[in-house]
Amino acid sequence: ADAEELETLLYKRARLRCMKLLQTTDYTEYQLGVRLQRSGYDQEMTDRTIAYLKSFRYVDDRRYARTFLET
Repeated sequence: ADAEELETLLYKRARLRCMKLLQTTDYTEYQLGVRLQRSGYDQEMTDRTIAYLKSFRYVDDRRYARTFLET
């Protein structure tokens, strides 16, 4: 696999990892970033993945804060 294919695969895996985490509970952008980096993803891939999740509102720090305050 060339570098572009590898990056595409890693990006897909990073998104799927976050989606799996978000199925059970909300996370902040920071929390997801830490989880990705602990799994070996670099800062660029982490930022790209978080931006994707934000664009679909899968991760939303305001919603997280509201939910946290309500519970």
